[in-house]
Amino acid sequence: MNCIVLIAAPAAGKGTISKYISDNYNFDHISTGDLLREEVSLGTDIGIQIEKLLSRGELVSDEIVFKVLERKLGSIDKDFILDGIPRNFSQAESLDEVLSKYDIKITKKIFIDIDKEIAMSRMIERSKKESRNDDNVEAYNNRYKVFEENTLPLLNYYTDFNKIDNNGTLEHLYEQLDELFKGDEKNGDL
Repeated sequence: MNCIVLIAAPAAGKGTISKYISDNYNFDHISTGDLLREEVSLGTDIGIQIEKLLSRGELVSDEIVFKVLERKLGSIDKDFILDGIPRNFSQAESLDEVLSKYDIKITKKIFIDIDKEIAMSRMIERSKKESRNDDNVEAYNNRYKVFEENTLPLLNYYTDFNKIDNNGTLEHLYEQLDELFKGDEKNGDL
């Protein structure tokens, strides 16, 4: 199986990009954020811990994230987009180990480039529509700082990443994604 990894700031468009790739190029979408929110909604012990962290804009421990992720990987049977992990070097190394256990290869690393102010504005709009309690300005600023300190340096780990600009229109975003996948489609490498 193949995996696509997304590296992006909070509210940079990971969900939008994942949905587009999933709909147009036959990939499943695994969002660690969705997996964690599912735990919260189920009211599990892990979910209660997660809820406290997310409401403060803090990251969930790697141990919890990988426990929930491995459970999901055990039930998936097609190529997928992984959204929300890795967020630091330690997670990238652990992800490599976990994926190798399931004979999954990372075939694309996509960096979603977006200005902080645009992402925050989109996050505020999203929070109005979806009522997510982890979407507020204070939590966003905390998450963005963590992104700058821990996630952005992953571009040194994944040196063969593809950069997508998400500061403009959806049309421009989709054009870039189609260009990225066009060569794979011709070569049968999706």
